[in-house]
Amino acid sequence: MVSYKKLFPLNADQKRTVVGIIERMSLQEKVGQMISPGSIGVFQSAESAAYRKIIQLVEKIGIGGIVLFRGDIYAYFELIEELQAKSKIPILFSADFERGLAMRITNTLSFPLNMALARTGDLTLANRMGKTIARECRALGVSMNFAPVVDLAGEKKNPVINTRAYGSDKELVSSFAEAFIRGASSEHILSSAKHFPGHGFTTMDSHRELPLINRSKKKMLADDIYPFERCISAGVQSIMMGHLEVPAFEKKEGLPATLSQSIVTDLLRNQLGFDGLIVSDAMNMNGVTNYFSAREAAVMAVKAGNDMLLLPPDEEIAYDAILEAVSDKVIPAEQITASVRRILFAKMWTGLFSRKKNDIHQVKKAVSSGSSQRLAREIADKSLSLSKGAQKFLPAKLKKPLFCLTVSDKNPSETETYFPATLKKILPGTENIFITPFVAEGLLNRVTDSLAADIQPVIPVFYRARSYQGRLELPHHLLEFFKKIEKRFPDCIYIFFGNPFLSEQLGKGRNTVLAYGDVQISQTAVIARLTGMAV
Repeated sequence: MVSYKKLFPLNADQKRTVVGIIERMSLQEKVGQMISPGSIGVFQSAESAAYRKIIQLVEKIGIGGIVLFRGDIYAYFELIEELQAKSKIPILFSADFERGLAMRITNTLSFPLNMALARTGDLTLANRMGKTIARECRALGVSMNFAPVVDLAGEKKNPVINTRAYGSDKELVSSFAEAFIRGASSEHILSSAKHFPGHGFTTMDSHRELPLINRSKKKMLADDIYPFERCISAGVQSIMMGHLEVPAFEKKEGLPATLSQSIVTDLLRNQLGFDGLIVSDAMNMNGVTNYFSAREAAVMAVKAGNDMLLLPPDEEIAYDAILEAVSDKVIPAEQITASVRRILFAKMWTGLFSRKKNDIHQVKKAVSSGSSQRLAREIADKSLSLSKGAQKFLPAKLKKPLFCLTVSDKNPSETETYFPATLKKILPGTENIFITPFVAEGLLNRVTDSLAADIQPVIPVFYRARSYQGRLELPHHLLEFFKKIEKRFPDCIYIFFGNPFLSEQLGKGRNTVLAYGDVQISQTAVIARLTGMAV
């Protein structure tokens, strides 16, 4: 086992500081360090319930971390500075920045998704991406990135992992994850490999229900868990548990891995030798809350071996329940202290104890900088996969006007409108129609019949894996619509901006472009490839 002291190397003075703080801490202060509620980055008046609650959690409970969700960068800048000033021990701000700050913060840069990154075949790009995102985190005041996803994309109908995974090959996933982690570590930002012991082989979403991972112990150790082992060897500082039912390692039916001592402590901590931070996935997800109360889940998660609990449904209930469990000797006090040692060593390693007041001008310089955008575009350009047919037709000869039949799994938003709108700016004659699953089959037939004969159809498909969405596949009436379009226009080109596996529903021989994600930088790369023009 690699000691947490080696994962978070400190000098003698730093170690003495951490040890001194722990020796002076009460049990209540220690338990507070294990709680990480969520926050949104919007303006909140001093009298609002949300503002008063977060202040109370900082000043009375002494929470150890805060998880950022959707918000504005200026609001988050102010919030981080204010709460750090109020906290006795620096707060570990964290977020899901798998593809950059844009995953949570509006008007910032989004890198292509992991599957797109892996399609480049270039590990140096993964390292640079990890380093670049880490720099942006540091500028804002975020010290922990819940990335990379190291689940294998083994189930094509997985509704929540999908393009967030690097791929289905364990060696590829491991190599790209290692490169990303090393890039982030070079900037002293904590990475967190997720979702242990592997969320890839299921058609269920743990945000909605408790997925069953029905695989043998032998297969899981050889495949699903292999990337986690590689990440541990690469020095990943944290691993996030998945809310997953895994009978191969936990015999109690319906018990999520997050709450399983057999999986958290016996497997991850002892068998695999991981001595870094173990964090729960969000405790307010249905994979836990459908089966356990906030009180039960908090105690079970800590008893299982988690160091930090993310987003308990009620932070104060979780806090009180853990304290009571220690008092009743259900959880050893020594275990709490061991978790807090890891947390404070990690905070010291990230530089939180020597942190100075942040400067908004430095944030403006670092976040979404020109160099970050150039890197994102390089990844996007290199990631596109074209079928033989698409290679033959692209770039389009543009002898006929382009006509976009934009297919989306929801009502169009800024994401779905970007592609046709940008095409229209470049090629003013371009037209577009939006098609969603709610469009009746009869109307689709009228659309097909109404198309002029002298057009070049382009079919952007925005069907994506998203949290809480459920099952993921193209409905039958859309597949029939595609067949009719192909019959009239054999040179039509499909562009999959979401789940690339859905292209297999079309059958072989189609003219397809796979972008592995719908972020703007990937859409821009497709437009450049489609038109042959600089965008």
